[in-house]
Amino acid sequence: MVTWPLYADQFYNEKLLIDILKVGIMVSSKMNTFNMEMGPIVKVVVVEPAIRRLMGDGMEANKRRANQLGEIVNRAVDMEGSSYEEIKNLVNELIDRKKQM
Repeated sequence: MVTWPLYADQFYNEKLLIDILKVGIMVSSKMNTFNMEMGPIVKVVVVEPAIRRLMGDGMEANKRRANQLGEIVNRAVDMEGSSYEEIKNLVNELIDRKKQM
């Protein structure tokens, strides 16, 4: 994923993707210009190297990491997974509270 943070928590999300999850490539927001009608503008000289790197062979480790994370997420949302179980518990708790009212 190519990151280009502009506001608020987007900078933290970029750090998460690049430094922790290791699936992102940074496009420097320092080199952007701003147009009042169009908003922020990223020049091709900034984006092109990131896209070339993303599409090139040098990103095999990032691609493997993204596949690993995808497998983890799929297991979590499966009917036996942790996310599925937590949502089921939440719904059951809400139903119980509704019955108590």
